[in-house]
Amino acid sequence: MEDAFLSVKEASVQFGYSESHIRSLLIKGVLAGQKFASVWMVSRASVAAHKQAMESLGAKKHGLWAGAEDDRVPCVADGGC
Repeated sequence: MEDAFLSVKEASVQFGYSESHIRSLLIKGVLAGQKFASVWMVSRASVAAHKQAMESLGAKKHGLWAGAEDDRVPCVADGGC
């Protein structure tokens, strides 16, 4: 039976994300996890589901940047170009 939680380092190795990216997703609530003292433990299932969702989106996961053909910043609704 698989362990329900992984350390951030273990999740980084297993799923190919950087440790800082995993911590960022935990803080934003994108991934399920718990912080014990100063150590994050992340749900293996939530990382697997997130990775699968990102892979199924492909380039669409980048939103406005997906269609950019150059280094210019795309225009956004608030008028910032």
